[in-house]
Amino acid sequence: MVSMAPKIYRATPTEKLQVVYMRSHRPLIRFFVSFDGKIEPKALEEAVDLSIEEAPLLSCVFSLTKNRWVQKNFSSREIVKIVSGSAAMDETILSDISFENESPLKVFLIQEGEKDSLCFLVSHLAFDGMALKRYVYLVAESYDFVLRHRNEKKPFGDYSLDRSFRPVLKTLSLRERLSLLSPARKPPKQNIPLPFSEKGDKRPFIASKTISSGRFLSVKAKAKEDDVTINDIVMTAYAFALSFYSERESISFSCPVSFVKELPKRPSPAFSNLTGVFFFDERIEAGSSFSQVLQRVHSSFAKQKGSLDSYRGPFLLSLAFGLLHPSSFAINLVSKIAPAPIVSYSNLGIIEKDAISFGSAKPEKAFISTAVKKAPSFQLSISTFSDDLTMTSSFFGTHSDERLTNEILAKTSDLVLDWAMDEK
Repeated sequence: MVSMAPKIYRATPTEKLQVVYMRSHRPLIRFFVSFDGKIEPKALEEAVDLSIEEAPLLSCVFSLTKNRWVQKNFSSREIVKIVSGSAAMDETILSDISFENESPLKVFLIQEGEKDSLCFLVSHLAFDGMALKRYVYLVAESYDFVLRHRNEKKPFGDYSLDRSFRPVLKTLSLRERLSLLSPARKPPKQNIPLPFSEKGDKRPFIASKTISSGRFLSVKAKAKEDDVTINDIVMTAYAFALSFYSERESISFSCPVSFVKELPKRPSPAFSNLTGVFFFDERIEAGSSFSQVLQRVHSSFAKQKGSLDSYRGPFLLSLAFGLLHPSSFAINLVSKIAPAPIVSYSNLGIIEKDAISFGSAKPEKAFISTAVKKAPSFQLSISTFSDDLTMTSSFFGTHSDERLTNEILAKTSDLVLDWAMDEK
């Protein structure tokens, strides 16, 4: 009997970029959702097996030495983990993935009393935040399909397996594509020395702060009235908080953005890591008016969204890795084109409530959190669920660092709410 050779998938430039970023942190993203009822373990396992047909990287490992994906035929047996008790929460949501030995996905079913929770932990090499959100929707849809035991055509499919930047480029005109060959904008210098501990016992934690729906609706109403976005408001508040705790006026940070929404709807975009970046770069001088800085931020990001700057980085990465990889020169060049962000902000968007119902189990709370950072790095992530806006920051530090992280999130939240209540 002839054995079949494993499938090999070439790594894309944005996947390789995350390998470069591994020098500073573990590139992992987390999606957490708690329910008002129970999840059937067998149906969940079958749903995950169905989902792998649409996202084949989940059955692979990533070779860090050869920069490629190698099929290992993982199934739900290796991916789905069932754990019990409240203590299991931290153990699962803050766990790790061995990129060269395990599937890039772990799904934890946390059983506690009559209400279960799910934690999806995924490698950022495989998925960006937008792709992870869409993947959870797919698993929920697959779960419902399994429960109904229908013999009809599956209610999902037609997913593109092209994970490259090419489909994004096809949405641009020839003139726009040629313009991407111009030099990339030099990233602003990030020097925001937050007062984290240098010594002491350190461990990973996730700090979170939620602006509940009642208050968040007031923020949305004021944003509409002032013709600014929620992103503008939270970024401005975050900048003021960073300025306060670092005692610096010049505040710069990276804002990753997924290109998944730019792709054609048919076939459905691949489950992939397809990320560009915007930049926040402002001065928060003593006595600065929140509203004045907010208007500058709104103007700056309107210009960035109207330009091709966020496309240029991934495009030049594609050229650099395609022509020069695997030389060390390519790695150094890529590090200059797209250096690992020190301080960053990620808006992971709206989590659709109906899309993450698992049969009769309805979601009560959901959020997405990004990589666990180490000083001097810091990241704020936001996601919205059922009109609750949740801010999170994953960090590796001491108890003192955890207090500081919670204070930064609380101050950011307070500034947002103070602005919304101002001039009412």
